[in-house]
Amino acid sequence: MGRMRRRRGLEELKDIAGEVQYEIDMMRHAARLFNRQPNRLDLHRTFYLELFLLHVRNIHNFLYPKKEASNDDVVAEDLIPSADWASFQPRLGLTIEKEKKI
Repeated sequence: MGRMRRRRGLEELKDIAGEVQYEIDMMRHAARLFNRQPNRLDLHRTFYLELFLLHVRNIHNFLYPKKEASNDDVVAEDLIPSADWASFQPRLGLTIEKEKKI
């Protein structure tokens, strides 16, 4: 991201890490529920798909924020303030391929 991010305190970073873990856990849980009955298409299965996609989008926005993300938006770069996030950021294609294996 081009502009400086505001520095976050240790307690806030711990809270952010917990929220990120929640997004990952819920994404995985929704995928498991969706895959329980792969040949059935009903309201519940549609709900699980939408739930999965919601959490995928949240994780995606955390890892690959828009350039216009505000300082209030939490992004992965916030957790690595002393390093160049771009050198740690996973390539987008690899991330998507890994999530297909859930």
